[in-house]
Amino acid sequence: MDALNHLNGLVHESKNPAPKVATFTEFLEKYAKVRLNDGRYIPYSFKGRRPLIFCSEILSKIIQNTVHKTAVEIDGIFYAPEKLKGATVSICGGAQFGKTVLELNFSAYCTSIEFTNFGYYTPDQILLSTIVDTKFRPDVLDQIEWLPPMIQLNKAEGKSGKSVNKKNSYQVSDGERTAFGYFVGLQKPTTTISLDVAACDETDDIPKKNIGYVSGRMTTSAVKLTCFIGTQRIHGAGQHERYEDGTQHKWVVECPCCGMDICIEEHWPHVCRVSASGEPSVNDPQLSEEMTYDPALLYYAACPDCGTPIDRDRGEYKADHPEKAKQLNFSIRVSQMGVAAIDWESLVASWFAALQQADGEALIAWHCDRRAIPHAGASQPITPEVVQRCIECGLRDSDSDESDNSYCMSITPKAHPRVIGMDTGPRCWIWMDEIRSALCSPMIWAEKVSSGRAEFRLLELFYLFGADVAFLDAGGEPELTKNIVLKLNGLDTYSPPVVSVAELKRMTLANIGAGITWDGTRGRWVNIKAAAVLFGSGSASGIQHDIGRTVDGEIYPLIKCNRFDSISAAVNDFRTPKDGMAEHVTINDQTALRTMPRARLPRTYIGSGAEMSVVHTHLTNLRKIKNPKTGDEDWAEGIENHLGLAKVYARLAAQVVLNAPVLHAGSPHRLGNSRRGDALAMRRERSMAG
Repeated sequence: MDALNHLNGLVHESKNPAPKVATFTEFLEKYAKVRLNDGRYIPYSFKGRRPLIFCSEILSKIIQNTVHKTAVEIDGIFYAPEKLKGATVSICGGAQFGKTVLELNFSAYCTSIEFTNFGYYTPDQILLSTIVDTKFRPDVLDQIEWLPPMIQLNKAEGKSGKSVNKKNSYQVSDGERTAFGYFVGLQKPTTTISLDVAACDETDDIPKKNIGYVSGRMTTSAVKLTCFIGTQRIHGAGQHERYEDGTQHKWVVECPCCGMDICIEEHWPHVCRVSASGEPSVNDPQLSEEMTYDPALLYYAACPDCGTPIDRDRGEYKADHPEKAKQLNFSIRVSQMGVAAIDWESLVASWFAALQQADGEALIAWHCDRRAIPHAGASQPITPEVVQRCIECGLRDSDSDESDNSYCMSITPKAHPRVIGMDTGPRCWIWMDEIRSALCSPMIWAEKVSSGRAEFRLLELFYLFGADVAFLDAGGEPELTKNIVLKLNGLDTYSPPVVSVAELKRMTLANIGAGITWDGTRGRWVNIKAAAVLFGSGSASGIQHDIGRTVDGEIYPLIKCNRFDSISAAVNDFRTPKDGMAEHVTINDQTALRTMPRARLPRTYIGSGAEMSVVHTHLTNLRKIKNPKTGDEDWAEGIENHLGLAKVYARLAAQVVLNAPVLHAGSPHRLGNSRRGDALAMRRERSMAG
């Protein structure tokens, strides 16, 4: 490692050259340095950066508990010695709040003070070299006078007989104890090192499959501390997913007047007031997108409720999910808005500048870097705000409210069609909707189940809920899907004519299996109970009915459709004109703009396999990515969006149900109630639009 060549061979001859330091927080305050823009270094200070005290103290307490076997307290929870072994700390921040200084000094503290092996992971070798050359050597090693004499590089003899760098690592010794520090790129991670502490920098850029190599390096450690530090770019994925899975600590400032707990980044922009006089007043208006930036005005942080000015530095961290602390999963959000050392005026000015960019990319970056709350724009159409609206638009949790627009999760069959979608794989994900009207399609069940139990469980739910049809992913577990589709349609005991599929498609197979029909004239299935769905990526749109055939010659309903269009249609059910989605719906010869989301979500969950937080995460993970070669957008694959895809299959099933005259003819009570529901829903939509 060229950046450390000047330290080669330097090992302090005396013992214990490092000072005694009780905690990482003390190490930062006494020995860390920060480089200014003019190149000068000043002592590290928490002044104006009080949120970082909480971060350093959690790291300190984990080290004290595991290395020194000391009982510690975090947020009112007491941990006996060594009980914090295996903890995870995710520091999920905006940009430039001091995370690199924190990480690199933590590596110096762990190796030189606590003599624990430390691994610093970066997404690639280029970033790794940059960190070492421009950060670690000049900002840490060169600033702590007692540290360089303790360090030597790991070297090996080359063919020329000269000493060469063997790997990106260094050794720290006080003459008695030894520790190693490693810099590792996770594009191609090394598997030959042993660690006690691992810090992963900008994990959104690290391939998810390689993250698993990190914990494997700490198998025999008594500490096993993993730190994930970086910005949050995408809702429900990467660093944001880690924040959601942990304690969700956020910086909260109490209003000195009304006592309101204010999380500044969550209350933006209403937490900002604008004064024309230059002096704060409770009558000052709140910041809004309709305003024009004027540097002559005073912009200041204030209580969004009563308008009293607040001091961003006088806050404390509070956890939304303190129960996750018992699972040793700590997550902390550090927003620039809570860091008083970052000028408030610059936050406001940069926000207005981002709003002026038509493509929205600047605003996406602003939310990520400044607020530390991801905002993916058009590439992630289902946001937490969209999800919340689907929960709040007139829905209920009990059967006492009989208004048409409300519903509850219930296993009792209702007078409306019910449809199931299932995304398959090693874990299968089930989604069930109830089709109240063309304007209202609430989710009534969601569940995760292993593929080994999926057949039994889906069939059980199908009859328990009184479902009408189920559409299943044809690609994830093909044999599982075929077995379920055959059984629900009663085709597992049906022997089709021994002819080619092409000939079968021209025939009419009436009332086969459980009373379903293949209409060869129209090329479609009628009255089916289930179908396998095969997505295509071509230009064809719409739903194509086909005949699938097993290796044993059995036939089953197969639905082919365009993947991009199918996901887009399901996603748009969650959106309204507020999200840029304009859809006109015609019911009983009346046309109106749909103003409420068609998809509805419950406030609480009574299912057995998927919490509502998981449902929300999978929905927000329905996002688009660009093909780097063509520039075309498509819906992302290989991420945790399985319940979202199950919703897509359920929506496709709903299209078949609503367009199937046989179903309605055989179920007049459902058809009548559906029409009544359509009329009521249309009147409500027109009233809200007016």
